[in-house]
Amino acid sequence: MSCNILKEMDSSVKFLWAPFPIEISGVSMIVPSPSGSKLLVIRNSENEAPCCFQIWSASRMEKEFHIPQSLHGSVYNDGW
Repeated sequence: MSCNILKEMDSSVKFLWAPFPIEISGVSMIVPSPSGSKLLVIRNSENEAPCCFQIWSASRMEKEFHIPQSLHGSVYNDGW
């Protein structure tokens, strides 16, 4: 994660954290919500493992779903 550190006029320090992680590996698709407050991260499975859907908000993962290959195969973005 990244953070900007600002020194205020009254000599206090203010931290501005990046809303989402910067370095993400093994990701097939990243989809921001219309408001920009949440992020959907999709990790397609390998070797019959479940596909993983993660919902991120404010630099933390809020929810994670594992979808078995028998229910739904890999997920891809076709631009729609």
